[in-house]
Amino acid sequence: MANDVAEEELESLRERYNSLIDASDLDDKEILDRAAKCRDLIFHIHERIEYAENRRNQVAAVALAFLAGAIALFLASIIKDIKVEEWVLFLRLAALALFGTSIVTLILYARQINFAYPFIEVTRTWRWFYHYAISKDYKPPFHTYDSKSQRRKLQRLHLENMLSYAEKTVKMTPKEELKQDLEQLFLVIVNEKYKNAQLSHLRTVVTWGLILTVLILVITGVVFALN
Repeated sequence: MANDVAEEELESLRERYNSLIDASDLDDKEILDRAAKCRDLIFHIHERIEYAENRRNQVAAVALAFLAGAIALFLASIIKDIKVEEWVLFLRLAALALFGTSIVTLILYARQINFAYPFIEVTRTWRWFYHYAISKDYKPPFHTYDSKSQRRKLQRLHLENMLSYAEKTVKMTPKEELKQDLEQLFLVIVNEKYKNAQLSHLRTVVTWGLILTVLILVITGVVFALN
């Protein structure tokens, strides 16, 4: 029952959004002008999203460098020239700390890439997003080879989906266009918030991992010095 109520609430909010634009007294020219402004903002915000994603990729690259460093430190700890047990432990602790930081960062990065954004299920931007514009039967093959029958099927689905998309576009009123563009604008705004939050989470893991690594090494060095 709780799920039914929640679903009804979501539908109610969707109806309020549609009614808000449907009840607007703006003329068609004003509506189309606002839709065009929404599209301009969409592409501008998308550039900021790409910037955040590039920074996130850079953090992942740093994590890979940590992993390489951890492996190098561990290999250094097992060479025969190092006979002092303190140095062996020192190097292995550093390797372990860097290894842990890199693994946690890379796992978090992988989960972010495959994150199922909750707003996808309540968004209806068929004009902008394949998730709503293309049928689920239209699936690119996992492999690179298609049989003749498979290619024919995909070609038929392509034309059928294109026809459906064209029909919606031709029948779209100025208010429907504004609904689509305004919702897509808000979608990229929310997406930007997620991307920046994800970047912040990765930075937090790397920062605390480095702090922990330094603390472990300092404490270990002090203990060795006192002994």
